[in-house]
Amino acid sequence: MGNVCSSGKKKNKDNISERSEESPSYQLSSKRNSKANKDLINDKLAPLADPEQTDLTNQPRNGTAGKTQIPKAGDSVSSTPQAVTAPEELTCKTTLPQNLIPLQGRPKSSRRTEKDKKIIIYVLSSGFEHNLEKAVLAELYGVLKDRCDCRGFELIFSDNHSQFDSAEDRHQILDILQWTDSPLEAQGGHEEAANCLADVVRHTNASYVVPILFLGTSLGRPLLPLTIESQDFSTVYSSANENLQTLLNKWYKLDDTSQPNCHRLVTNHSSEFNDDLQILLEGLIEVFPRELKDSYLTTIVEQEINNTVLISQELAKRCMWIQTGNVPVKVPENVGVVEIENCHRLMNLHTELRNQLPEKNLIRIPPTIQVKDDQLSSIMESILKSIIDGIFDEHAQKYSIPSCTYGVNKRLLSEIETTGQYAKMLGQNCANFAILEDIKRYVMEDSSAPLIILGSKGSGKSVLTSKIMNYIHVWSPDFNLILRYSHLTEMSASITSLMGSIADQLSILLKGSISECKHAIGDYSKFLNSTISEVKTPLLIVIDSYDDLNGSNAISWIPDTLPSNVKIILTISPNSDLEENETLTNLKKQSVPNENFISLIKFSKEQWEEILGYGGGDFYAANGALQLPQSWKQCSEKTPIQAKILWWLAWQGVKHLENTQLKTIIDKFFETIEGRFTKPEYVRFFLTLLSVSIMGIKEIDCINLFKLKMKHLDYTTAFRIWSKFSWHMGPMLVHMNQISLMDRILRMEIQKKYKSQENEMHSLIVDYFTGQKNFFADKHEKHKSYNEQKFLKLPYHAYMLNTELSEIQSLLNSKYYTDLQWYHDKIMATGCVQILSDIRLIENKLKTINEEQLSSSSSMPSSSNLLSNLHIQLIKDFVLDNYKELNCAGEQFYPLLKAYLHKCEKQNDQLMDDNEIIKNWKTFLSGLNETYLEQLNQVALETTATNDAEVAMGDGQGKSSRNFDVVSNLSGCGDCFVAAISTTNGEITVWNAASCEKVRTLTGVTMPISMCSVENYEAAVLCRREIKVINLDDGFYKVTLKGVMNQKMPYFGLHDSKHLVCLSRNRMYVNLMNLESGDCVTTFKAGEDRFLNSLLVSGDGRILVCGDETQKPFPLLVWHLSQRKLLYDLRIPHHDFITSLSAITHEGSYVCVVAKELNEPTPNFIVVYDLQSGTLFKKWKPSCNTVSLAISQGNACVIAGLEDARIVIWDLVTGNCKYTLSGHNAPVTLLKLDPLGKVLLSGDTECRDMCIRMWELNTGKPLAVYTSPRKIVSCEILPNGRYVVLALENSTDLLSLVLRNHPDGNSLEEDKVQVYGKIENNGKVSNLSAE
Repeated sequence: MGNVCSSGKKKNKDNISERSEESPSYQLSSKRNSKANKDLINDKLAPLADPEQTDLTNQPRNGTAGKTQIPKAGDSVSSTPQAVTAPEELTCKTTLPQNLIPLQGRPKSSRRTEKDKKIIIYVLSSGFEHNLEKAVLAELYGVLKDRCDCRGFELIFSDNHSQFDSAEDRHQILDILQWTDSPLEAQGGHEEAANCLADVVRHTNASYVVPILFLGTSLGRPLLPLTIESQDFSTVYSSANENLQTLLNKWYKLDDTSQPNCHRLVTNHSSEFNDDLQILLEGLIEVFPRELKDSYLTTIVEQEINNTVLISQELAKRCMWIQTGNVPVKVPENVGVVEIENCHRLMNLHTELRNQLPEKNLIRIPPTIQVKDDQLSSIMESILKSIIDGIFDEHAQKYSIPSCTYGVNKRLLSEIETTGQYAKMLGQNCANFAILEDIKRYVMEDSSAPLIILGSKGSGKSVLTSKIMNYIHVWSPDFNLILRYSHLTEMSASITSLMGSIADQLSILLKGSISECKHAIGDYSKFLNSTISEVKTPLLIVIDSYDDLNGSNAISWIPDTLPSNVKIILTISPNSDLEENETLTNLKKQSVPNENFISLIKFSKEQWEEILGYGGGDFYAANGALQLPQSWKQCSEKTPIQAKILWWLAWQGVKHLENTQLKTIIDKFFETIEGRFTKPEYVRFFLTLLSVSIMGIKEIDCINLFKLKMKHLDYTTAFRIWSKFSWHMGPMLVHMNQISLMDRILRMEIQKKYKSQENEMHSLIVDYFTGQKNFFADKHEKHKSYNEQKFLKLPYHAYMLNTELSEIQSLLNSKYYTDLQWYHDKIMATGCVQILSDIRLIENKLKTINEEQLSSSSSMPSSSNLLSNLHIQLIKDFVLDNYKELNCAGEQFYPLLKAYLHKCEKQNDQLMDDNEIIKNWKTFLSGLNETYLEQLNQVALETTATNDAEVAMGDGQGKSSRNFDVVSNLSGCGDCFVAAISTTNGEITVWNAASCEKVRTLTGVTMPISMCSVENYEAAVLCRREIKVINLDDGFYKVTLKGVMNQKMPYFGLHDSKHLVCLSRNRMYVNLMNLESGDCVTTFKAGEDRFLNSLLVSGDGRILVCGDETQKPFPLLVWHLSQRKLLYDLRIPHHDFITSLSAITHEGSYVCVVAKELNEPTPNFIVVYDLQSGTLFKKWKPSCNTVSLAISQGNACVIAGLEDARIVIWDLVTGNCKYTLSGHNAPVTLLKLDPLGKVLLSGDTECRDMCIRMWELNTGKPLAVYTSPRKIVSCEILPNGRYVVLALENSTDLLSLVLRNHPDGNSLEEDKVQVYGKIENNGKVSNLSAE
């Protein structure tokens, strides 16, 4: 028969039970179908008695509606009651889940955000051995890259070691001609070592490094010490013979500027003194004691090993070691001191590595064994795949944004984390702390207007805002900070998208969910204006380079008067272009007082000298000997960009400048960086690529584009050139997920200098990304990742190549603007903002062309307006109308577009028919076979005061609910009928989901709360604390059951067509009530002083399960209703059953329930009891808490909704996990099976995730997703998942959805004509208030 109400939850109000979305609908299985289902579980039945023999024609819910045969009943779902929630006061959100803390402007210290989805296969090698093994490794790149691509990871092979044909070539390093004079750490033959170590540091900070150690019989090229501390030098000097002392005096000079003082290698000798170097090296080996040898005499591979696997357990764990040669190492006879020292150091290194590195990642290749390439390749592939899979898991657990974001869009969280990361990086630079005092004064004191900080480009505005982020919570710990950098990401490129992200962040901070605004600057301005004016918590909004935004002249979002607890800071560059001047003008018109416009001032002489003396940042501070010439400190401009470039020039060894004006030092920058390469075109390529790449570019794309351009280069050579460029650029590059230039001034100067190469670069980028796939997937599509970079770069770079009208028209007809598959994949990869950005490019260009035509009064083709490009305007309007829905779930693109085209056809049929592109879209959409949910009707949504704004303020004065509170299945009366209850309005409605009509309306019902369909179109309805049987067809009360229900737990369920069980008022027993007479037939008593807190009835009505909250641990009590006896008292020592999370199969063979271990913080777990024997049948413990539960005996599975937004389906027979379903972004607290048990409906009862999703239960295949326009109060799924009916907040209508392209069920037209009850009663309205 099935239960309606059963839960152990506490109620908020005494007079109304709590609403939940997880209650099952009552259904009865036919005997034949029940038998088929029972065969799946070895024909198990409830214990001690055969099933009752009854006449199927008299079974409840087994009547017919018209000629519709009643389907088999489905299995039970989570038993939480289907009842309304008492009105609650809305309060501001004071706490957020841990992973949403960055929304407050407080980046979490417990999770490093700088780990990118990038894997570096880093080669540690002596340089002249292992060329064959390296070649085998290189062959694996394609296989490993495919594995990384489908998980969204970059894969880079990093090998910076020079190649040698023989061991004799290793001593080339002792050739002075090979030495470089800068940077300082690269002098004296240390260039390759410095480059390698810089690469190690750069990648270990932001990427997952997998060291590949090739170690044989040599450590590679020897290096002379670049510096020797003076104390150690004195020790060595006193021990040296006269010849060695002479060499030491010649090659090492005292550097008393370094701390501590040291002797530095002299690098300005000519090559005629090459012979000295070998003698010097041998002499140092002889006189150095062992500890000094280990400190000063080293090779490149030793430095790499010491800076990777020997200092980091993480890198050691991932290291793969290819060991060749004899072990232990033997010292050859008749060799020099250099070779002897090499062998000694090699033996020590082997010992250290054996203690640090895992044995499973070691590949030994003895010299006596010839290993085939395919064998070595197979072993390497197996080890590397295991390591890479471990990185995937580590990233998912520690660094990636989790699936469960409590309804917050991941792109918003990514934007905020990127902003925090960028601010942290900028915070390492110097700012003018004098102006920080002015900012602190503004934040802490009363001010009703925004603060405008003025400064030219390069003056340090961005660094200043990063300092605000660092100090705001020192000044006042209670502040919530909303920080944005203009053009840092696509979401911060235009005023509309930026205001949208700020509105969502503010809405989440205040009420816990994103705003419901339309994606338009007017809507966002209205919301922000209202919300900012009424917010009660301290709030600071900071926008850097506000005037660089597209549409920045719009300032209507700023209230005329700010409350005392809200502050807004904008940074602006004055006098740069007309729009920025207009922004300043508009701000002044808004009565921003003059004292709130403050300008960044130059550094004082003392500050400037300090910055040039000690302010180089962490990068330069690593080299304590770096000193800037005193003459450079006599600079008149004194801007941060000058300081950055001067420090860089000093690091590069530049000592003389004509002057320190910005233009001069930028020219010197170009001259210096180009001079570091034998071919300056390499530098020009990389600088041009970075300057034209908006928002940066991936490192792997830099390398591949360079290789594509320089066709004669292989990958390894291309990487080495890029690595050298990246090292020499140093802090001039930002390595943050994507690589970009540090400063906008530098970008502008590069664009000026290399403007002639821009078109060629745009063309190269277009060709490169055009040839790539739209997405990457593994063989079985278990893992799939969209090619985000392709969608970010195209069609922008294609647009930059097309400037003439004919070219623009050609672009408008290209796939970027006409291919629906492209639109779908782009939205899936990047969201809606990027689509709108692409359209904005075209709109701006067409606008310019039209203005030029008007000014010239020339007659031009009409292709330069949007009317002739209706498809562009249509897709723009469509994306704007469905912005929230598409961002929540891009899978809805096709069904939403199909519905939108249908609506447009009705409004402007002729234009639609005349557009060939739109006609092709309609043809494409009509041929799609994918299942999707189509909305059948429109609902009127009542608005609360100011929508989100007043709700966010939590004034507790919202309107009373006028929506439906419960939707219940009426499958027994046809395949498309539901009943809906409105408690506040005292109304019960019977709804045809196919025709979207109210076929019956019963008004005047005394506070209906929940209901259970019986038979003959009757229903048992809980009205206040009484259960009344109501005839829904004719509209009258039939009988009121005697006695009243418990105020807090009014639970009841159906036994058969004549009887119902309900929890007694004192909760000590369960009453069996006669539905004809209203009398109590019998009672089921739990025992003395035992209080029940839940009630669960099997679908066939024979088994009753109740929870007991009195005895510890909380048990489950199982009764056989037909035999009227207690069967089992189920309990687990030291565990409580969470009876609000329980479910029972239709036949009552199994019950599943969530259990929690007492006094333990571990996640709860799921247990299944076999009710035939009363024994524990299965037990599962997911990695996090289970928050909803359902069970299907027909599909032999248990479905668990988890706290981390996953759904796990467990096999009831084998106990294995059958499927893990992903897609939700909030805890899955709603699980409903259709009455046939074939389709699963899932969602979030709190509507943090506004999407509901449908799944095919036996395959785990996703069927459809739908984003609700308003919070869902209740929902119901009908047989085969054919229809879903939603009750929305503040809506007096029900919303019907139909599952299209699904093979099961009748057609929509057939369902529309189904009749509920007597045909003459169709549309009848009955008033029960007089009865």
